[in-house]
Amino acid sequence: MAGRGRGALFGNSRGTIHDVSGSCIRPINETLKPGHSSDACYGVSTGHGRGRAFEKERISSKPERGSDLDQNEQPIENATKDLEYAHKCLGDIEHCWFSQLAKDEKEKTLKRLLHGCFQNTENPWECALYLMQGVHDYNSVKGNTLAHLCMKTFASWCQKNSRDDSVRTQFLTKELKVKAFRASSGRHLSILPSVVSAYKLDHKGNDYFVDQIKIILQEKKFSDIVIPLLLQDKQTVLEGFLQNSPAQQHAFLLLLDKLCSKKGRLLDFIQAHSVPGLRTEKISKKTLTKYAIRLMKKYSIPADVCVNISSAKTMSGVRYFMYERFIKKTMDEGAWRDLAAESVGNDESLQLELIETLTHSNHNDEALYWANVFKFPDEKVPTIIAKLRHQEHSVTDPGRMSAPENQTTIYVDECWDSDKDESLYHSLALSENQITLVTTREQLSNFYSSIKPGAIMAYDSEWKPSLFGDIQNKVALMQVAFIDHVFLIDVINLASILEEKEWKQLAAAIFCNESNVTLGYGLHSDLKMLLKSFPCMSEELFNLKRVVDLEQLAKQVSPNFHVEFPGNAGDTAFTSRDVKETDMVDQRGLSALVQQYLGKQLSKGEQMSDWERRPLRPTQKTYAALDAYVLLEIYKQLKTKVQHYGLNVNIEPHMKFTEQTSKPKRSHGRGKGQGKKKPQSPRKEISIQYSQPIRVQEFCVLVDRSLLGLGYHLRMCGADVKIPEEGLSFRKMLEISSAENRIILSTGSPCTEIQKAVGEHMCYCVVSNGIQNQVLEVLKAFKITVTPDDIFSRCQICNSSDFVKLPASDVQLLMDQKARLSSTEPSGHVVDADTVARLAEHGIQFETVKLITSGSSVQVHSLPQGLPQEVDTFYICAMCGKVFWHGSHFDRIHDQFDDVLSVCGVSTENVDVGRAAPCADKTEEEGKEDNSSLMSHSSDQPLVTSSGGDSSAAALEIGKTFKELKACVYNSDDDEDDSNSDFDDFVF
Repeated sequence: MAGRGRGALFGNSRGTIHDVSGSCIRPINETLKPGHSSDACYGVSTGHGRGRAFEKERISSKPERGSDLDQNEQPIENATKDLEYAHKCLGDIEHCWFSQLAKDEKEKTLKRLLHGCFQNTENPWECALYLMQGVHDYNSVKGNTLAHLCMKTFASWCQKNSRDDSVRTQFLTKELKVKAFRASSGRHLSILPSVVSAYKLDHKGNDYFVDQIKIILQEKKFSDIVIPLLLQDKQTVLEGFLQNSPAQQHAFLLLLDKLCSKKGRLLDFIQAHSVPGLRTEKISKKTLTKYAIRLMKKYSIPADVCVNISSAKTMSGVRYFMYERFIKKTMDEGAWRDLAAESVGNDESLQLELIETLTHSNHNDEALYWANVFKFPDEKVPTIIAKLRHQEHSVTDPGRMSAPENQTTIYVDECWDSDKDESLYHSLALSENQITLVTTREQLSNFYSSIKPGAIMAYDSEWKPSLFGDIQNKVALMQVAFIDHVFLIDVINLASILEEKEWKQLAAAIFCNESNVTLGYGLHSDLKMLLKSFPCMSEELFNLKRVVDLEQLAKQVSPNFHVEFPGNAGDTAFTSRDVKETDMVDQRGLSALVQQYLGKQLSKGEQMSDWERRPLRPTQKTYAALDAYVLLEIYKQLKTKVQHYGLNVNIEPHMKFTEQTSKPKRSHGRGKGQGKKKPQSPRKEISIQYSQPIRVQEFCVLVDRSLLGLGYHLRMCGADVKIPEEGLSFRKMLEISSAENRIILSTGSPCTEIQKAVGEHMCYCVVSNGIQNQVLEVLKAFKITVTPDDIFSRCQICNSSDFVKLPASDVQLLMDQKARLSSTEPSGHVVDADTVARLAEHGIQFETVKLITSGSSVQVHSLPQGLPQEVDTFYICAMCGKVFWHGSHFDRIHDQFDDVLSVCGVSTENVDVGRAAPCADKTEEEGKEDNSSLMSHSSDQPLVTSSGGDSSAAALEIGKTFKELKACVYNSDDDEDDSNSDFDDFVF
């Protein structure tokens, strides 16, 4: 039987071949039934001490202490003549290995020495085994070791110098084969294939290896083999064992699904299986969930088999949609509700988890909406949602608060109360009557009639967002825009109407028309998706005619001249964000191009809509039409600039599409595979305004929204940082900088425009990648002094540096008063005059639980009950009313700023935590979780939250950017579960 790469093949009593090489782990012995011998079962290879002392011991007849060989086995290092000769050769081999010879010369010399040793011994198999175990790096798990070379060379030598069967039978005994197998198993799996080949381990009838393994297989105790491999993070071996056994694959994934459930107790599971060599850093619900998802795809396991894993994957997507909707605010309400409804479907557990997740992140109004949509009774929803439901008996639009009776499909009505200022965004120049949704052959014929010779048309397409690699979505809508009309070709409805030849005709009309120019932006992704949806279009897509990608054309035009915005440039938004493809914060996409040439941002609120849902909402139609039509407007601007400046640029560059074409991957700045960084242009020294060191409290800045993470981190250090609201105009930003004498921190191309307006001394261009590097760059450039007392000295929500210090007893009184105010029943409580006067001295009005100066509510409503009994002192922001306290995590979080303090020459040792800035922390129960967060209010709120939407968003941004704390924005209450704990893991 031929070998199969990594691993040996063993036959059972039925003649079936099993790959059990990955099962060679000592814990198997521990799982056997009493009374069964474990001598034939293999374990982790011996961990001998290496060196010359070891070589001397190997000549002796005594087995090494601690060896995996049983006491009744004769050790491999018998004092035979062959071994004595091999011992002499070992010194020369080691000397050559450490020599300074060139690589090729060293390899030739080693092979010559090894071949000589094998040729001059009577039993080369025993000699080779001795050499492999005798070299210094035998215990190394790497594949480029001398031990690996010895056995690989021997396997090659055996093939070229095969001896007759009688000689092989004489020396290749069962005992030697077992020893060879045991010596190459465990941590030496890279050597195992060579051993299998050289010692002929792969043959029918080799049952003497696996007597006990056959018992386990017959009793279907697959986990007895799989669990040690799982806990030791030996995924390659594990997958090799599962490769040809669907039953074992199914059983293993059920085990993973159980461990990844909310009630799964990983710690108990690990303790119940005492396995040496545990990789605890690799064992978490997060990593197991990712691993299980990969195996489900690899083994084609249906999602309904692993219910818990599928639910976790779904909720990860929902949390990502929440991030887009509530934090970045790039998703409209209608799009968010469409996708949320589609994600949870009719699964009651997912529906409840959606409501709980929204409640935990302080989006109570949205949670109430879904509670009413799903028609959950009060006893099933969180208490605060039930109270809100009773308080709001009259709803503005009751129809929106309930679902259809059958509830098979939840349709979300149009959102009319969006708080987005549409005047900040570029709008469609056509009326609703100039947008046609093509759903029939007749309408498609009208589309063909609109294609006049010489006309310029623009193409775009939309498809349902796919957050998971195992979901292969297809094009749902194709948009073709002319100067006076836009056609929305409904692929979903036409799919059941058109034949293959008609789809080819459509592709030819759009992409292969010599009489017309077709525009697109980032066309590679659109064409790739179109090809995947309609393979029949391959001939047309691979032979494009007069197709122009504006992304490439703009790169040729833009560097040649300074852009002048049409209209009032002072009213244009300061920054823009584009999410054309997978990079969700890329500012170099279509949105930035629209702002550059047309003066306003391009709204992306509907981009992540459920484009397969029918009927399309009006806002979806408008968005889709604008996405294509705006290409015509940009192309016109580009042509005008080229002609006006006389640029040597081809305005119709030929685009060629191939299936292998791919865009260069963007580096995320963390890990392997990064390309070389582009050289940064030399930066001018900062103005002498800050030539002397300044305290961080005196550092006043205004940050570009593209540097939100930097802004929040500087605020954590104690700097006076103003963070602009979404859509703040360029002119307004300059006014704030001038009025408050704030330096503007920006990055990339916007720096040039800002410096022209305010002067280079009032705008600093950040060039570092990564938030921590950016913080250090700014501190060094401005010579800022940061002390331990500065850390967290400002409110992370509103930037205030004033706090009200209250004892726990007064905070408990405020909590009780807040509860009475929230109750609909009269309490009959008599207000104590002394309490009112005492709190008034601190600037707090007891009757309303508000700050007297700012009028903000003191946010005690979300503090866990019983917390004042555990914490002595609380700090209340005098501006926004946020409540903070020192907790058990404060010291650890404080240590995260060691690099910042070291830049300033400050040591964090002997820091007086009592004098440091207020920092809220987890409760004791929360501390059991690994989802560390910067601040917390209650056990069900992992980050700072606030009743105000902007404050909540700001707090969540803190968690997102503070990567060292692995902050979780919308995590569950599972113990030990750190799944979905950072934004990078939303996409599986």
